[in-house]
Amino acid sequence: MRDGGGYIGICAGGYFAAEVITLRGQDAGEGLKLLHGEARSPMMELVDAPIYGMTQVNISDHSHPITQSESDSLMVLYYWGPAFHLFINSSVSILASYHRNGLPAMVAFTYGSGRVFLSGPHPEIEEDDSRDGVSSYDELEDEGSDWELMRKATQWVRQ
Repeated sequence: MRDGGGYIGICAGGYFAAEVITLRGQDAGEGLKLLHGEARSPMMELVDAPIYGMTQVNISDHSHPITQSESDSLMVLYYWGPAFHLFINSSVSILASYHRNGLPAMVAFTYGSGRVFLSGPHPEIEEDDSRDGVSSYDELEDEGSDWELMRKATQWVRQ
């Protein structure tokens, strides 16, 4: 990564990218150490369902290429993904925050010559549409597709 390339980490991939991983209040060890910070969860206040559900994230940075044309908020599947707690001197763009608690939900940053996009929730899932090839979560309503955001994230990490 330091010499170039890209990394997209969603949910577990977001945890794995962090220096510190905390699950259910317990230290779960170290990750790849791409993110100078901690990936922490679960946050049961984000969903009304016992395991997963839709949660609102608010776009924090409309100047970033990934989020510059996004609306002010998105409804995204949350399934115990992390919030990103940044350490002092982290050079990270907070792209979106969880509406219910204000914690960072999506971040982007450079790592040496590489680029990283991390998301606690799941923008890659089309909850109410079969075009993602997954029948899970089809009972949920995502109020639009997040695939354009994922396309821009993929393009950004590949530059």
